[in-house]
Amino acid sequence: MEHPTHALKNDLGQLKSLPNSTSRRPSGARKRGRPGSHLYLKSNVYYFRYVFVDPYAERIGRNEIRLSLRTGYARKAKCLSGRIFYELLSLLEEKPMLDYLEIRRRLNNCLVKMLAEDDMDISERQAKTYSGERISAADYSAEVTRILQLSDNNPEELADLAPVIVEDLVKDGVFSKEEITSDNMLYIAKIYNRMQIMYHKVISKRESGDYMYEIPLFASMISENNGFINELQIKKNDIPAESKIKCSEIVDLYIRTKINDGEWKKEIIPDIKSRLSYLVEILNDMNIQDVTREDMRRLRDTLKLLPPNRSRRKECRNKTIEQLIAMKHIQVLSVKTINIVVEAISSLFEWCIREKILEFNPAKRLQVKDDRLEIDLREAFSISDLDLIFAHPLFSHKKFKNPAFYWAPIISLYTGMRLEEICQLYCIDIYPVEGIYVIDVNDNPSTDGRRDKRVKTKNAKRIIPVHKSLIDLGLLSYKNEIEKKSERLFPMLKKSGSVTKYGKQPGKVFSKIVKDCNVEGIKSFHSFRHTFSDFFKKKFVHNDIFREIYGHASEHLAGRQYGSRFNVLECHELINKVIDYEIKIK
Repeated sequence: MEHPTHALKNDLGQLKSLPNSTSRRPSGARKRGRPGSHLYLKSNVYYFRYVFVDPYAERIGRNEIRLSLRTGYARKAKCLSGRIFYELLSLLEEKPMLDYLEIRRRLNNCLVKMLAEDDMDISERQAKTYSGERISAADYSAEVTRILQLSDNNPEELADLAPVIVEDLVKDGVFSKEEITSDNMLYIAKIYNRMQIMYHKVISKRESGDYMYEIPLFASMISENNGFINELQIKKNDIPAESKIKCSEIVDLYIRTKINDGEWKKEIIPDIKSRLSYLVEILNDMNIQDVTREDMRRLRDTLKLLPPNRSRRKECRNKTIEQLIAMKHIQVLSVKTINIVVEAISSLFEWCIREKILEFNPAKRLQVKDDRLEIDLREAFSISDLDLIFAHPLFSHKKFKNPAFYWAPIISLYTGMRLEEICQLYCIDIYPVEGIYVIDVNDNPSTDGRRDKRVKTKNAKRIIPVHKSLIDLGLLSYKNEIEKKSERLFPMLKKSGSVTKYGKQPGKVFSKIVKDCNVEGIKSFHSFRHTFSDFFKKKFVHNDIFREIYGHASEHLAGRQYGSRFNVLECHELINKVIDYEIKIK
């Protein structure tokens, strides 16, 4: 990399190559103090700063210029500042100035032409050599994108690249030599660098078979000044029928983008796909641009007639939406499920708006009003329910094939932990603190770097004291024995294919036990969490200590933002004082 002082001399050399300065000042520029008064010091480096006044500010498209002088010595900085100051005044008088919008327009036109040329090229794209290895064109473009992004906001790298970039652009006729100044050179380099990033992103996507990625990209390049893209004006209302996007295509694009951007983990994708599948099925995979508010109301009302878990029911499999509606089910989707689906589809439309694919969200605020009280939605186990469950032969005789089927319900009963939080535990997540054993709920990686644990929210990461009943039942003995041969507390539980959670099988086995025991009401493994919460509520201790154990945020701002977490002794005392179910578990 070129030495900063040398780079600055090159900049000044560019200024010197311009027509000779005149002794008079341009009428539109004011001498704001002495040349040295344009200096300021930041992080031990001096900068030159000049504030433009009209008509120059309007013509240039910015109010000021800032330039690093790459020195911490005041005398040297003052000298450089003076030279730049007087040359700048000369430039304002003598030099034709490029509008910043014009720079962006020209370079965006370059991008469109490059992509059009690539699109018309019918020859096979050849593999590339990178770091001595042959890699595919898609991988090459992805690697180039990564490298260019590193220099995007690095002034020093842009300063090194700028002379070469500008020289090529002048040769190609994008800019004339007279239009290039030391003021706009770095900006041109930055916009050109971003143009190259967009180009290689599109090429990489095309190579992987994704031709929808570039549509929102082009749409976003439309500007107020007759458009950044003169050759390709894409507006939502002008999209021809053959260019419109099917709902299924936009769902796939949406999910891939969210994963690639790091916003979603792959574990949640099956749930997302399941919710968005209703958009495709109920609306017969119509074009996303043609979906109206009435279509979304029809979708919402159709959901009210569909059964839950239709993929698991033999009588519902391979049935069309019309056939399912005609069956007139006794049990239909709950209000909560319908709203989750509508909200998921609404989020998809919001994303389409941000990506310039749509102009409005037809699903906004179309959720079904739920008149039920929240407290009535909680289905906790009663003491009689617990007696029935733990008297089941599988519990009383400990006949489970998998230890997780026995321990998961019991751990949840005495900790309020979620099913997946329990099933993904490592042995090292149970350890002593100040003489008290705790369960550490976290998403830490395994010793070999695998990240197979996840938490629902940031508050879900917590430390829970081990209840004395769990110790009496032998949890610590089991943990000490299993950690001799496994890192995970329940190594027999596996994730595979469509099964993205360790807790699927334990949940299924427990649901069968609940059914065998004829437990009244719609209750499941998650009812343990409600049971745990109810015991605290009935004893009037739904306080911040409980919320910390339970994994919920404090109700009050002061509790969330100030002070520290409660210590293990306080949490241990509360949990053992409150939780006493007076039931027999063998």
